Amino acid sequence: MNFFSILLFILSSNIDNLVVGVSYGIKKIYISLIPNILIASITCIGTILSMLFGQSMSYFIPAIVSNTIGGLILIGIGTAGILKYLCRKKKNEPSDGIRWPLEHPEKYDQNNNKQLDWRESILLGLALSINNIGLGIGASIAGISILPAAIGSFIMSILLLFIGNLMGSRFFLKSQGNHTELLSGFIIIALGILVIIF
Repeated sequence: MNFFSILLFILSSNIDNLVVGVSYGIKKIYISLIPNILIASITCIGTILSMLFGQSMSYFIPAIVSNTIGGLILIGIGTAGILKYLCRKKKNEPSDGIRWPLEHPEKYDQNNNKQLDWRESILLGLALSINNIGLGIGASIAGISILPAAIGSFIMSILLLFIGNLMGSRFFLKSQGNHTELLSGFIIIALGILVIIF
């Protein structure tokens, strides 16, 4: 169970990287290895910090109760993401402020040179980390191990950003990236149910 929980966690916490990579690729903005590693490092640090915070909270809660609470937090986060997506689709509105880099990636390429420098990479890494704070806290309370989750998240961040950047520059249309928030919500809900059951 722990392996599948970690796998679902690293997928759900990094699926935005795939969308960002696709969006950048569509705009012909290239993400080289060094900026990619910098972004992954920042999101990894954010994951570790949020999970450490969640772990500190779990010390005051019995294991059975903490699994249930952590699972319910994850289910709540996933449900909220799905509801926000459905509301925006119904009103035909763009994403909110936290997810605006997914809608307008070119705004992070501040010098308009079609590549990310280290300053722009830091800003993007921080924006992606903000999305994962609640997820990291909930996962840690639910008992997911920090070290394998952090390492897996770091590797998955690099891979999905690279793959998305490549696919966006060659194959994808912009509209295809808009549905991954819905997918992420379902993955997070599945993770929450998994940690509660097992």
